[in-house]
Amino acid sequence: MRDGFFLVSVTLGGKEREKFEEQRASFGKAVCTEYDAADTLHDGKWLGFEVRDDSLIDDIIRLVQIKRKPNRKVFPKDIKKYGCLDIGMSHEDITKYIMS
Repeated sequence: MRDGFFLVSVTLGGKEREKFEEQRASFGKAVCTEYDAADTLHDGKWLGFEVRDDSLIDDIIRLVQIKRKPNRKVFPKDIKKYGCLDIGMSHEDITKYIMS
C-alpha cells in the first residue's frame, strides 16, 4: 500500500495530441517529458503521472480539458452507492448532487 500520492492516467487520441502540440509551450517540463517518452499506440498516447504534491495539478487539469467533452448523463438515484461522477461536472454541481 502506498500513501501520500495518487496516480493519474490520461490518454490522448489523434485530435487531442494535435491540441496538445498547439499548447505544448504552456505545459511544464514533467508533462512534456512524459508526452515525449510515451509510445504512440493505435488508441493514442497513454500518459501516467504520480501526483505527490500540487505542482502537476494545473497541467493535469489542462490535459483533461483537452480531452473530448464527456457525454452528459443523468445519474441514477443511487449515485451515492456507486460513487460515479461525470468528469464534466463542476465541483458545485457534484456537491449539490451528492448533498441532495
